[in-house]
Amino acid sequence: MPVLYLRASEGLRVRLDGPSLVVQQPESALRRFPLHMLSRIVVRGCVELPASVLRACGQTGVPVGIYDAQGDPVAFVLPWRYRGKRGAALLLEDFLARPDWKDRFDAWHKNQERVAIGAALQQCKIERCPLIPAAARTLLYSCVERRMGASASTVLRFFSAQTAPVCAEALNQSGYSAEQLETFHLKLPLVRLMSGILAWRHYVDWSGHAPFFEPPPAETISDRVLTECWERVRVREERRARRLVEKLQIFIGDLEWTPHPLG
Repeated sequence: MPVLYLRASEGLRVRLDGPSLVVQQPESALRRFPLHMLSRIVVRGCVELPASVLRACGQTGVPVGIYDAQGDPVAFVLPWRYRGKRGAALLLEDFLARPDWKDRFDAWHKNQERVAIGAALQQCKIERCPLIPAAARTLLYSCVERRMGASASTVLRFFSAQTAPVCAEALNQSGYSAEQLETFHLKLPLVRLMSGILAWRHYVDWSGHAPFFEPPPAETISDRVLTECWERVRVREERRARRLVEKLQIFIGDLEWTPHPLG
């Protein structure tokens, strides 16, 4: 399903009309978007959204990602009700009750990140680099910089910002509610950690080594061009996020719970 992008630079006004959003832009015809046809909404800058719009999005199960004018994520509005199975949420609650949960999760996260780093280095044809985030990031960034010049940090930051709500939605659809993600955010910031794993692939995209994705010329980079580029990989990224959430569930579900003896 498509994503609705709302940019403050376009002078938009948004209102709810029954089961649809009506978007008004100066000197343009009204546009109508049925909520049940949208996968999510991305808001860039100071676009005014009435509470009735956010309420309808939550009731329809449409997540809303809110970004500042520079494109950095500010907040995610997720449906409060579970969209997946309650079992996933219970597994996470049981996992976080373990005395050794942090050591176990850190080991799983480190392993997943090493796999992502290794794949990015291989696709970018970088050899003899340790699978250490700082070292790998320096070499991978230089690959993007050779292709995109001064726009390297802009394109990587844009893709990284779009990945966060994709991870949040994948977790939500798998049974992790907005309430649960909020409750455990300080203890276990799943959205940030998982989007960080997925972001290693973006170095491959913007260095020109990804199949089916050709970066545009650096001099053409704009907010609209970046959005079009993201749409070309969005379905792929949604798939990758779902696979990563499945790996998390398998990891948590396979652990045997052995209570530690008191004292």
